[in-house]
Amino acid sequence: MKKLIAFALAALLATIFCVSAFAEAVDPSDITGGTTGDVTIKVQVTDPEDPENPVDPSKVYAVNLSWESLLFTYSGNAVVWNETERYYEGGTWDNTNGDITVTNNSNAAVGVSATIDTVTKNGVTAAIANPIFDLASAEGGVADSDVITVSVSGNPNVAEFTLGTVTVAIEKK
Repeated sequence: MKKLIAFALAALLATIFCVSAFAEAVDPSDITGGTTGDVTIKVQVTDPEDPENPVDPSKVYAVNLSWESLLFTYSGNAVVWNETERYYEGGTWDNTNGDITVTNNSNAAVGVSATIDTVTKNGVTAAIANPIFDLASAEGGVADSDVITVSVSGNPNVAEFTLGTVTVAIEKK
């Protein structure tokens, strides 16, 4: 079996907070699993600087993404709509942070980067802490991992909306 990258499929993330993990176009027959639980996607890994030459076939990439709830709810007993400033006052967030844990089980080091496509929308601001890091090879049996934290703040000026899409990219090192 050639290179293998194991990702928790973006579809599940999208249902939670539109978090995405992308690879190049994938043949549906290369996907095993469903929309929940473990999902494996068989992909051909290439070097972005030299896409004609595949990555060293002795490298097996297996990177797992897991996340806490990225559903943020703004509420409170004394929430009042401020008609002048057009936002809710007096409310609180049930949760302002959600973590995405990235674990490298590969026999090669990987780089991780996370971005969000919308930083501020409807009075709410999203931020990503620890958006770029490297994970060491898991050779020797010890998987390296790190955490990306997505946070929200502000006073929403609409009742319900999707703030944005978080994209987590994995690259060879």
